Amino acid sequence: MAVQEIELGQAGRLFGNHSVGGDVRFPLEIAGFITRLNADSIPMRLHRRLMVVFLSLLMVVVVAGVWAYFFSERRWHRELDLGWTALTEGKFSEVSVRIGHLRQQPEFAEHISVLRAGVLVRTGDPNGGLEILRRIPANDQLEERKLLLTCEALYQLKRFADAAVVAMKILELPS
Repeated sequence: MAVQEIELGQAGRLFGNHSVGGDVRFPLEIAGFITRLNADSIPMRLHRRLMVVFLSLLMVVVVAGVWAYFFSERRWHRELDLGWTALTEGKFSEVSVRIGHLRQQPEFAEHISVLRAGVLVRTGDPNGGLEILRRIPANDQLEERKLLLTCEALYQLKRFADAAVVAMKILELPS
């Protein structure tokens, strides 16, 4: 089989007009292969399609992540709000359901404890409620609710002077 050769000018076109230097001659088979790899070839189109698919998948993952972050946070805060509402309305079985849902999120442990203490105080076990409330560390988000439940429990126990002190602390809280 004879090896056909192409001229230097043809080789320059194949390599995007880059200088290849000297009197270089390429076998025609290599030149044909290089020609098939130009921008309109199947491998380049496949490369473009893969990039489009990759970028599309990346966009879907980013959108899904943002959606999950915002809506899952809202879901847990909604569960918490529903638990507080149920507690104020005396729907203690509903509070228990909300506590069960919130247990999946460790960052709501203190909120769950306050809800549990509220159920105990409002169902006639103020000592149990006070015990739980004492174990909850200071938390600005929960301070008002903790103090309200503490005041209510102390009032039920007929410790009126202590209840008055706690009520004063509630009034001193920033609004």
